[in-house]
Amino acid sequence: MEALDWNEKAKVRQLLTIEQYTHIFTQLQLLPKSINTLIKYTNTSLKE
Repeated sequence: MEALDWNEKAKVRQLLTIEQYTHIFTQLQLLPKSINTLIKYTNTSLKE
């Protein structure tokens, strides 16, 4: 995921605090599951 790469670059360049980096990293790790859940919900709703 490109956003993970940019998060790493920002950390290396010291544009983010460790807390900011960790928060962003955690949220990005959760994103694929959230997107998948939304897709499943949308597909189910369209079939009804």
